[in-house]
Amino acid sequence: PDGVAICPVRNHDELLLILTQAAASADYVLPVAPECDGILLNIARTLDALPCCTLLPSVSTVAICSDKLLTWEHFRAVGIPMLECRTDHDTSSEAVSPQTIFKLRQGAGCDGVQRGNLPPQASPEDYVQQDWLEAQSLSLGIIGGPAGPHLLPLAEQSIEWSGHSPRYLGGIIPADVPTMVREQVDSIVGRVLQRVGHFRGYTGLDFLVSAKDNTVYLNEINPRLCTSYVGYRHALSLNLPGLMIGHINSHPAQDHVRHDIFDASGTANAALPHP
Repeated sequence: PDGVAICPVRNHDELLLILTQAAASADYVLPVAPECDGILLNIARTLDALPCCTLLPSVSTVAICSDKLLTWEHFRAVGIPMLECRTDHDTSSEAVSPQTIFKLRQGAGCDGVQRGNLPPQASPEDYVQQDWLEAQSLSLGIIGGPAGPHLLPLAEQSIEWSGHSPRYLGGIIPADVPTMVREQVDSIVGRVLQRVGHFRGYTGLDFLVSAKDNTVYLNEINPRLCTSYVGYRHALSLNLPGLMIGHINSHPAQDHVRHDIFDASGTANAALPHP
């Protein structure tokens, strides 16, 4: 399209240089990048030194939420229920349960997630361990803008385990959950927002709902656009970027939510099996 520039980059440093040059003439910048290898955090730090408005949470929040161990340490300290993260470096078959989940500390989506053992050639220091939980996966998007946070409808994630690895298939908006689950989610979101503070942009929260007793656990915080954002655009008539930058100056009345199913690429009305 007219006005769109595509700039191929060969390495991390070149990415930050091109981004700095492009952002110099911008009023707002909305980075879409993964937490992997510190990419999102380095982009946030680079843009923080520029006069443009970066549509991300604060650099300190991005730093915490880009690392699963730091996320767990930071938010469990204020009483938010989360599954314990461990950093045991003894990953021998005798020391690890077949139900142990390994996750990259700086990972995005299902990247690098493995059950029962570390991925081949992986460094244990780059991973956290969690115990397997039979659970429903939920997510909730938050739009931050001058008028404060706007909570989007709760979404259900479709995760398929094939062997030892999960695969993200997409999601369903809105999620069909009982009142007790919704109340727990609302409580967790409120406490997360107290710690995150005011921001512009998008943040996605992932939850696990125990199949045993419907206890809700905060799983991850994604301080960036997630695939579910595309699902929200189809499900809502709200101008979501307008909320971020203040073209919509106050929260509208409760928006009508259309039922939407989307796949991992963000394609709406995809044919997904129910999680």
